[in-house]
Amino acid sequence: MVLLVNSKGKRFPVDFNLDQLEEILNPSEFFRINGKVILNINSIEKMTIYFNTRLKVDTLFLDVESSIVSRDRVSEFKKMLDN
Repeated sequence: MVLLVNSKGKRFPVDFNLDQLEEILNPSEFFRINGKVILNINSIEKMTIYFNTRLKVDTLFLDVESSIVSRDRVSEFKKMLDN
């Protein structure tokens, strides 16, 4: 099940999988940080270096496990944030 979470924390089920959402959403605003989460970059409050060259992003509604940028996406994520 895929859920969208708005800025107030309200959850909405959607009929798309994450691969489909990744194609639909604006890539300058959204990034798939791992296999479970596509994140609106405006929701990032803080980023820290995490184990094994990964990053951890702090947002209001993600738990620690979900907020880790996977190792293979870190470089692309940093490039996206630099633009």
